[in-house]
Amino acid sequence: MVRNQFWAAFVLMVLFSVAASAQPVSIIHEPWLNWDFVNRTGTTVNDLDIIVETPNYVPPEVYMGQYLVFEPCPDPDGTKLVWCGYDVPPGGVAHVGAYMLGSGRILDAYWTYCGDKVGASLPITYELTEIYDPDPLIPDNSEIHMLLQFAPGYYADPLNAGTIIGWDNIRTFANIDAGILGLPDLNEGLDPRMGPGGDLLPFEVDAREGGPGGDLITGPIWIEPDFPAESFFDVYFDIPVPDGDLGPHRESLLVADIVMWDGLTTTTVGRFWNLNPQCPEPGTFALVGLGIAALVVRLRRKR
Repeated sequence: MVRNQFWAAFVLMVLFSVAASAQPVSIIHEPWLNWDFVNRTGTTVNDLDIIVETPNYVPPEVYMGQYLVFEPCPDPDGTKLVWCGYDVPPGGVAHVGAYMLGSGRILDAYWTYCGDKVGASLPITYELTEIYDPDPLIPDNSEIHMLLQFAPGYYADPLNAGTIIGWDNIRTFANIDAGILGLPDLNEGLDPRMGPGGDLLPFEVDAREGGPGGDLITGPIWIEPDFPAESFFDVYFDIPVPDGDLGPHRESLLVADIVMWDGLTTTTVGRFWNLNPQCPEPGTFALVGLGIAALVVRLRRKR
């Protein structure tokens, strides 16, 4: 009788553990982000300010481009990341980057001249990477999602009224060896046919909107002004990720242009690159399976 009770309890506990482990697992983290910004103010600027929501934030890694100085400064909304000391003429381009680990959302970005804002707020992209496993009991079925968002400061600036912004020429790459790309490589010189550590084309995958059943992304994605400011646009990488490719030894890359529609013409006003580890810590999803195995071992010992 006691033995039957034990096995009944054992079966119930295992079933409960399996049911719990079969729940979807989602891990979200921030990327290495680089941007190109086109100076459309009509005048020379010499600083670039990006405001993030985390107070006293200092990026663990920064790409300076041609700027001479970078410094994080206190801001009422969080932290102002300031690149300064490089003149960008009208129509010129500035390229900067940072590892955004722990930054929180990007709230605003704009040009300044010696610290004074010049022109309208910029349509800067913020990104979160989601590694999603719909069922941890099924091997090799994890998904990569890159969640894109424009900074709310762009929409709050009256100078941007009447414009619509979006992303175009989206290209996605998955399961890249981590040693191939670093923060300085994320720029207009990155040729997918001749990546700095090897050819990237074997890693290129289709991009879909939202998930495996979403539409292929083949043209511009326009974000309407009534799109909720807290929402993200979900770019799904159209490939199941093997369990062996989950971890910091593999990375994913998304590249896109920033486009603007002013009611008459479409203009490319910038570009961005984001690079992401495919799970910041190795073996995260495997812990679920190990939990089941440990439960079985403990029950056997109690016999």
